Formats: sequence, C-alpha cells, structure tokens
Amino acid sequence: MERHEFKILSIDGGGIRGIIPCIILTEIQKRLRRDISNTFDVIGGTSTGGIIALGLATRMPGNRNRNAFRPNDMLKLYKEHGKDIFGNRPLKSLKDGFLSLHPKLSAVLDKPYDVKGLEKILQDKFGNAMLNETLTNIVITSYDIKKGEAFYFSSRRADNPNENFYLRDVARATSAAPTFFPPKEIKREKDNLVLVDGGVFANNPSVLAYTEAKELWYKQVKKAFSTTEEDGTEKPTPNDFDLPFFMLSIGTGQYKKQIDTNSLKKSKDWIEPLLKQIFMESVSENTHYTMKHLLPDYPDGTPRYYRLNVDLPFNIDMDNITDENINHLERLANKYIAKERTQKLLDEICNYLR
Repeated sequence: MERHEFKILSIDGGGIRGIIPCIILTEIQKRLRRDISNTFDVIGGTSTGGIIALGLATRMPGNRNRNAFRPNDMLKLYKEHGKDIFGNRPLKSLKDGFLSLHPKLSAVLDKPYDVKGLEKILQDKFGNAMLNETLTNIVITSYDIKKGEAFYFSSRRADNPNENFYLRDVARATSAAPTFFPPKEIKREKDNLVLVDGGVFANNPSVLAYTEAKELWYKQVKKAFSTTEEDGTEKPTPNDFDLPFFMLSIGTGQYKKQIDTNSLKKSKDWIEPLLKQIFMESVSENTHYTMKHLLPDYPDGTPRYYRLNVDLPFNIDMDNITDENINHLERLANKYIAKERTQKLLDEICNYLR
C-alpha cells in the first residue's frame, strides 16, 4: 500500500477571490504536466471553490477522456465574466448613496444580484453535463433551507437517479450565497430541494472531502481487507491513522482584522467585521486545525496534508469585480507563488502528487 495512494483536493469559497486558487492550480498543473482531474481521486469544493471543482472535473464534449476546463480556463471565467455574475444588483447604488444616513434601510436595499447572468454562464459552461459523468470523484456543499440541513452533491451517489443532477444546477446551488443570490430550487421525484451556498456551514470543505475520500477508499479496498491471512486469521482493516491519503487544501485568501477593543462599548461598528471574520476566516481556520489532526504526518515526518492560502493586506469583498481588484488578486497570487517558501512547498507537493 503506497503512502499517498489516494489524493484529495479541497477548494474554499470566496466569490471573485476564486482567482487565487485558479492561479495556484495553474502553477501546479504546469509543474505536473497533467490535468488536475487525472491527479486527484477526489475534489471537494464550496461556492466559488465548488464551481472550480466542477469545471476541473467536467468532460470535454466530443472527447470525453479530456477536461473541458483547466485551471487557467476557470481563471478566465472570473476575469471575463465577473461583471456578468456580480454586475446587476437592484438598488445597490441607492443603498451605497444613502446607507450612511439611513443604516436601518440596509435590509430593504441590500437585494440579491440578478441571477440571470450567473445562470447563463453556468449553462454555457456546463450545458447538460451530469454529476455521474465527471472525470473524477467530486463532493460539493450546499445547505437545504427547506429542511434546515446540509446537502452534499456527490458523484459517488450519482448512480442513483434521485442523486444525479445537472452540473449547472450543482454550481448554481453551491454558489447561492445568502444576500448575494437567491436560493436554487431543484425538483426531485419525491421532494424539492431549496439550496443555498454551502459556505454557510463549510466555507473550507476539507473535512467533507476527507470524509468522502474515506467512503470511496474503503469501498475500493473492502475486498482486499476482507480476505484472511495464511494462518486463517482475518486481515485487519487499517485505521484512520494508516489511511494512505494526501490532501491539498487551497484557500481564497485570508485577512485577520484587528478590532479596537476600546471601542466595544462606544460603537457597534465592530459587529459586522467580526461576524464576517467568524464566517469566512475563523471557520476555515478551525477546519484547517482539524485536518492537521485527521491527517498528521507519518512517523518519519512525511506529510499527508498541505494548506495553501494567501495573506490579504485588507479585506476583499467576494463581489468586488472592479478591474483594479481583479488585477490586485492576480498580483497577490503570483507574488505568493514567487516566494521562496511557497516554491519549496510547491516542489514538495508536486513531488508527492506525481
């Protein structure tokens, strides 16, 4: 049994900040000279990370053994269509103009974006491709607000017609961030799903990708470990610490805002940035901490888990699609890759992925 026999990729949510993992994955694919779908056994994604995961696992029409999109193609999607996705928010300018005078109007004026632009792009990119047709295993997060529970799109379960979905619908559901886009309703034979962005509970989907990998791997090797030894005793099933997994988790940038505690009693201005940090940064950081314990290094120090994430100099909103911001995100990602420490990490990662 090889140490890194089963390889897992996890991609965070973060809207337009999806530019960052696209650039990192472009560098990795260039080094490996192999498609991402041929490198990883499982790809997990949330929100923008879910769209990237779906793109990297989609088959090319007319040549179903090849990827329809590579990381650089997904980067172009954000650069060329970011304004189509986040470009039409009713009354947004009105809110921007008067919110400072009438802060209680926020809930009224902060309406979702017109989803037609996003849905057209997803239709153009994914067409009628289905979840059971992906080039590698994928798991994508969402949350069913009708039932009040998490919902996972899994290619492992897609042989069941009731669990098989159009990739365009999967992408639309996982990216339906509350206040940004309306929920996605998907009709099934026995029930309807009303889904929003999986980032509401798992902006970093690493643990979910790990769990999916366990399901797939144990199923794959079940027969091998159900046989008996030469003396007639049953072969032991490996425990979690023996799993031959390798995971690469990629974030969409992190910004840790420091709050002036002296102002806590004087102002409520700290509440919104704190909540944003809890939902976007702290939850992802907690998942990172968990993964370091779920996939610790082997006893000889060989890693099983890596996390790549760019430090942001300031908070970047997920819907900031100005040319200045898009160029800024590109520069940040390229600068991160160029660092000596990152170069060393990429060398190590690609060595284990080969």
